[in-house]
Amino acid sequence: MPHHFMDPGSLFREGLKPVIGGVPAVLILGSFPGRISLSQNRYYANPKNQFWQIIEALIGIGRHLPYEERIERLIRSRIALWDVIRTCQREGSADHRIRNSSLNPVRELLNSHPGIRAAIFNGTTASRYAASLRLPDDIMQFTLPSTSPANTRFTLAEKTGRWAVLQEIQKPKARIRKIKDTLPFQPEFQENDVVDCVEPDEDRSTVPEDREPEHFIWEG
Repeated sequence: MPHHFMDPGSLFREGLKPVIGGVPAVLILGSFPGRISLSQNRYYANPKNQFWQIIEALIGIGRHLPYEERIERLIRSRIALWDVIRTCQREGSADHRIRNSSLNPVRELLNSHPGIRAAIFNGTTASRYAASLRLPDDIMQFTLPSTSPANTRFTLAEKTGRWAVLQEIQKPKARIRKIKDTLPFQPEFQENDVVDCVEPDEDRSTVPEDREPEHFIWEG
């Protein structure tokens, strides 16, 4: 039986441009868009992804509104969207199939938008790149349960409850109390959450496996 090999060049994928307004306060970072999102050029386009359901519950942006209107309202709510990975090779949509990735210049984006106070990683796969992104020290970092349909560890209600920190970050006069312990909504890393890719020119050994970003809690 002949063997069929897929041309690696045909697996090349390039992510979406950031969604960001003039005065964002929080940046939500996914890992890399799925196949449906890439084909439609829309964030979280897979109808089984629970991102827009959670945003509807917490921010009041209807998930059935036209995409352009959802994005406009998200920007008015001072929320920005992007992903940690800029380009990669991947067959299908699963994160564990990602290879030869390059990262987005998230630090540069944050430096150009000083109003952003927090970065939310949508899932542990995205947060594994926190050290490589080298975010500014004054940016609060939160890791929340992935809204992906592949994340079955949490129910929609549980995910929504943990994502409620987004409402606290939006409070204009919120005060910050830094804590060293892991927050209650911080999920533990699982072996199958770790993707096999780093920046092509970076030695994997330079990225500490046990490094976690400092976490914060907001007090209104």
